[in-house]
Amino acid sequence: MAMETAGLLNGVKRQYVAPYGNALVTTRPFAAGEVVVVDTPLLETVEDDAVLDSICDTHKQLNIRADLDDKDASLDFSLQLLSFCAADADVQERVLALYSPDPQQFSTEPYVAAAQQYATRLAAAAAEQPEVLADSCLAPVAALPRNMLTRVILAWVCNSYATCNNGGALYEYGSLVNHCCEGNTR
Repeated sequence: MAMETAGLLNGVKRQYVAPYGNALVTTRPFAAGEVVVVDTPLLETVEDDAVLDSICDTHKQLNIRADLDDKDASLDFSLQLLSFCAADADVQERVLALYSPDPQQFSTEPYVAAAQQYATRLAAAAAEQPEVLADSCLAPVAALPRNMLTRVILAWVCNSYATCNNGGALYEYGSLVNHCCEGNTR
């Protein structure tokens, strides 16, 4: 079984693979049926009705949106950022080490543009209605530097998996496993 030992994985390693980025690659042969990686989420989001209502009310009051393919992604972004803000410093550091695209280089990509729009609208709300934002559920998110907001959102976009509770989970190693974002078992 390839388990993490003192920060290293037995039988796999993180390696940069151009042009795709970081990936897990094997360092030894594995037997059929052998477990290669056991990973637990760094962060998770859960769609709790009370939290969702609070976020929606705050978004309406402060005009926070993130347009993504004719959909407002700001609710997902806020849930992800609140999860990040609630994590300890070690987990936050590990999330920030995950892949996220360079916002300048990929500024026209839909998810990058939506993440930047969210950060811009949150900054505008902080400048125009600081007391409302400070008293809202998004107060911890508003305390993050603007470039970190975008980086965390994009780390979620590029490295998360949907969960059975309508939320998402962010895995440190699972995000590095070669996969297709579109399911291939339909």
